[in-house]
Amino acid sequence: MVAKHILLAITNKNLSARLKKSVLNPAGYTVTLVEDPSTFEIQVKTIKPDLILLSEIYKERNGLELAEDLIKSHPTLPIILLVSKYNVALLQKALRIGISDCLEHPVHSADVLWAVENSLNRCIMIQELNMLNNRGNTKSLRKQTERGRNRYETIVTMIEDGVIVVGPDNRLIMINLAARKIFDLGEADLFDFPLRDVFKHPDLLEIFDEHKIHPSRSEIIMDDGRVFTANKTIIPDVGSAVIMQDITYLKELDRLKTDFVNTVSHDLRSPLTAILGYVELIDRVGKTNIQQREFIHRIQYSVNNITALINDLLDLGRVEAGFDTRNEIVQLPSLIRSTIEELRVRISEREQDVTVDIPANLPSTLGNPLRLRQMISNLVINSIKYTPRQGKLTVQARAEGGQIIIQVIDNGPGIPLADQPYIFDKFYRGSNITDDIPGTGLGLSIVKTIVENHRGRIWLNSIPNQGTTFTIVLPTSDNRF
Repeated sequence: MVAKHILLAITNKNLSARLKKSVLNPAGYTVTLVEDPSTFEIQVKTIKPDLILLSEIYKERNGLELAEDLIKSHPTLPIILLVSKYNVALLQKALRIGISDCLEHPVHSADVLWAVENSLNRCIMIQELNMLNNRGNTKSLRKQTERGRNRYETIVTMIEDGVIVVGPDNRLIMINLAARKIFDLGEADLFDFPLRDVFKHPDLLEIFDEHKIHPSRSEIIMDDGRVFTANKTIIPDVGSAVIMQDITYLKELDRLKTDFVNTVSHDLRSPLTAILGYVELIDRVGKTNIQQREFIHRIQYSVNNITALINDLLDLGRVEAGFDTRNEIVQLPSLIRSTIEELRVRISEREQDVTVDIPANLPSTLGNPLRLRQMISNLVINSIKYTPRQGKLTVQARAEGGQIIIQVIDNGPGIPLADQPYIFDKFYRGSNITDDIPGTGLGLSIVKTIVENHRGRIWLNSIPNQGTTFTIVLPTSDNRF
């Protein structure tokens, strides 16, 4: 099988090179980088790529406008837009012109592969649906010639993933055999049935919710324990389609990996505690010289670092497993202020200036107060560590549109652009971090997991040598969805 050809038209050359070498090439894709923006349109015509990854601003042009021109001349060409930050106007326009998917900086490797794979998988189906749609509206699909219908059904049926297509009125246009098996729907003719009459699973119905303003990617957990990723795509003049892929085995592998790490980490705590205890007793049984005391200090430092790593691993495992399910109404102003007060000693040692800007009438959220406190603490500690002495930190929050927006801002060294897509990955540390700054590389991963467990989102904006802003969005307690 010929490898799919992907064209990268990305302003950030470091990101473009990293995606090619570390993400797309290893996944089996052929990748061409647009080195000279002036040749972009020529390369599209000559290479005829299967998919394009395009920056929001490219060749000094608005990426959406460029994508709109491409889609007019290549209506079935999947285009994934890389945006600096989601906003309603941008996403609504992206959907209207037929963008395949949108990815927000910083992009993660797994998200890129999912977006690329699902866009390519949907391409054949979209081509067939558009061809049939050109012959009439969605209700006329049943009137196509038997030959065309058989070809269409054969293509969709052979897809191992579940495929569900609905019209703009949320009536079923098509469901393939795989999707029927997933929801145990048998062989009944379901064409033109209302979506809610066919499916009862709340997560699937939420994905098709017309109020969603961006391409939706979610997980659906079935009653029998199977887990599916569900990816929604808007099909112009047809409706919307969801493709479901079974990832149960991946979830099981991840669980086994987590169980192994937790078991090993737990078993290591006792011997490490014993080592540290005996090292501290050495001075009590005899006098030590300067060199011996230096060796003892190094042992203590190393054991403490390993112990911190193990504690973070166990903590992350607990958060990922969702053991802390006790939720209550949490008043964030008092929680954030008390968390910062607990870190005053660290802040004072580095002579840093901290500004807290949180309105007293900030709406409450529903969550676990211990984990929310840990989320704030990890972010502030992260800023304290990487901000220079006498630097400035700001913690601010506000309410907007039924959501709470929390930001932790520093004027530290920033995070290199090439590192930003991976900064929330486990054990990942920025390339500009020196060895004398301690850390396990798990703090931000724990933060991200806590945010997602509270149905929120987190991202960063960072400019090297100027500083970093971490932004968290959580639903208010009266807007929990």
